[in-house]
Amino acid sequence: MAATCVAVLVGALTSGCTGLTSASAERRYYAIQVPSPLAAKPAESAPILLVRRFEISAPYERSEFVYRTGDSTYECDFYNAFSASPADQVTGQTQQFLAATGLFSRVLGAQALPDAAGTPQAQYVLDGNVVSLYGDYRDGAAPKAVLELGVFLLRMEGNAPRIVAQDGYRMEVPLAESGPGALVKGWDEALGRALADLVQELRKLNLGGHP
Repeated sequence: MAATCVAVLVGALTSGCTGLTSASAERRYYAIQVPSPLAAKPAESAPILLVRRFEISAPYERSEFVYRTGDSTYECDFYNAFSASPADQVTGQTQQFLAATGLFSRVLGAQALPDAAGTPQAQYVLDGNVVSLYGDYRDGAAPKAVLELGVFLLRMEGNAPRIVAQDGYRMEVPLAESGPGALVKGWDEALGRALADLVQELRKLNLGGHP
């Protein structure tokens, strides 16, 4: 997806979608936070999962929020941004969410390597891509938070890992307000829905039953 991003001047954001004023020049930082499901105890045979750092499409890899203002126009808001890389935030939230499901005995973070000293080898690896992450303000009266993920679950079998599941999850969450705080809450909800759908798909697999 091609996107033209420009730094948004205070009080001059297209469609007025952040609600910034000329008196509000302080930069604000936000974090995506998804409530984890109730913790479940994994079975003794549950495998180990490694969640690798998600890739992210180029228009959304920057820390500044991205707004879609037209069919082919996007803008970046310098004054409202993620407190850490959005790819890192989505990866971390995914790791925490899956760790609470009981599907895996351990869920290793992106910094862990399956063959690193002292680290048990993971039977499964989750790869993901943040395809879209923006606020949709094309209709100023009906803004939306948009998040789209593509995920691959690989079974590690020697030097020939194989894909056992792959899917995409696109979520559009209507916003009650148009400000950046409401947008972040929308992304929270969108990621939570996507991860819940992912877990439903994973539960259909016999993750611990492979030789």
